[in-house]
Amino acid sequence: MTQAASHISPETPEAQPSIAKRAVVASGWIAAQRPIAMALQMGRSLILTRLLFPEAFGLMALVSVVTHGLNMLSDVGVQAAIIRSDRDDEAFLQTAWTLQAIRGLLLALVCSVFAGPLAVTIGGPDMALYLEPLLPLASLGLLIGGFRSMNHIMANRNLDLGRITIMNACVGFATLFITVGFAWAGHGVLSIIYGNIANAIMSVSVEFFLLKGVSHRMRIEKAAAKEQLGLGGWLFFSTALTFGAGQIDRIILARLIDAATLGLYSVALVLAAQPKEISNRFAASVLFPAISEKKRESGGDFRSAFRRSRGALLAVSSLITSGVGIFGPTFFNVLYDERYAASGNLARWLCIPMWGAVLFGTKDRALITLGNGRLLAFSNAARLIGSAGGAYFGHQVAGLPGLIVGLVAGPLLGAVVVTLGLRKDRLMDLRNDIVLTSVTFAFAFVGSLAVWFAERSATAAGLDTLAVVALGALAGAMVLAIQVVAIIPASGSAPQVLGMLKKLGLPVGRLQRFLRLRASSLRV
Repeated sequence: MTQAASHISPETPEAQPSIAKRAVVASGWIAAQRPIAMALQMGRSLILTRLLFPEAFGLMALVSVVTHGLNMLSDVGVQAAIIRSDRDDEAFLQTAWTLQAIRGLLLALVCSVFAGPLAVTIGGPDMALYLEPLLPLASLGLLIGGFRSMNHIMANRNLDLGRITIMNACVGFATLFITVGFAWAGHGVLSIIYGNIANAIMSVSVEFFLLKGVSHRMRIEKAAAKEQLGLGGWLFFSTALTFGAGQIDRIILARLIDAATLGLYSVALVLAAQPKEISNRFAASVLFPAISEKKRESGGDFRSAFRRSRGALLAVSSLITSGVGIFGPTFFNVLYDERYAASGNLARWLCIPMWGAVLFGTKDRALITLGNGRLLAFSNAARLIGSAGGAYFGHQVAGLPGLIVGLVAGPLLGAVVVTLGLRKDRLMDLRNDIVLTSVTFAFAFVGSLAVWFAERSATAAGLDTLAVVALGALAGAMVLAIQVVAIIPASGSAPQVLGMLKKLGLPVGRLQRFLRLRASSLRV
């Protein structure tokens, strides 16, 4: 069998479209998928807040710490190793699948056997009684997820995301109905665990039936295992640290505030985390595969592609972050009942650490492309230490808002470690960090003031509630529109940003003509 025949991909590299074209198409699929995913998240939140009280959301937040952590710990670096490797033969992929399945089984056993200590660690002694019986059930999602097909990773590597996007949307809708159905039937906190298990079963099933490629069977090839675990070992450690850094706020809050306040925080996080989730999705599914392929083809020169792609991603994330900061309180006042009104201001405060997570999550992909798993682990350790310390001291100084602002210390400290590690390869990208951070928070602040002033003026004029909300929304939208005009050329990636906005369905024709006159003077 020839080398070409042994590859899973039916097309030779010469027959495939260029990296840039495939990245644009992949970005379009993700841009189409994100509104659907956000609608599912918001829809679930809106429905469940009418079925459950804030106290229930507090307990659900701690359950999600467990389930999310289990899903993260199921990542042993298999996907990263496959995407960055030169190999794509069956022996390599079957070895990856075997290692993934074994690790999933071992982690499920560990989480079941040590359910008691884990419950105390995550929720404290008071909540451990409720969490301990849930952990073995939650670990089933990890066990099932360990058998996910390698073909979805190969599709990701080749930036062939159309079928995967459609599959994920269908599974997401089905999961929503199942979760809400269990909540409607009175299962409370268990509904989210049942939904996660159903999601894992459906994901594994549709990938095996609908994605063609490698035939899955248990196999260990020594060379393949060595390559995958060489990076995967550090990535597994790094993933554990990432889990700690990402969930440390809820672990600390479980010991500092009551369940109702924790529930309000969790509901606010659904909205505030959207910029981070969108940037992480683009980074993992487009940025990382694209720069990895660019590195394979060019022998390591992927700096220009990385800076342009990251600049475009940060620009879009900046607009979404500012939008959450400007419209967060209005969003909760209009769509949620009065029990959840406080979540609006919490969402606004949460924009600060979420933006830090965006900066970190779009830069650490370069470390994976370079194969530097050790430095990635160190950066995540710094992130965990910074988040824990910043949250604790912030709470001591200013209560819950101080805790939220203090969380930003983690991703910023991690980003500093990553940036210093990329200095040798000239991938620091400090310009985008500084410029886009300044623009994001300046416009978020001005937009928030504009909304406040418009609503205050409308109220003083005796207008009804609908008119007050409409005028506030108009004032915020005007500020956000100005930010669009300012941030696209400022990011240094005007064509990429305009393309992403067009894929989102936004009218960019006039904006494009305007920027053609000014981009040359504003771009550095």
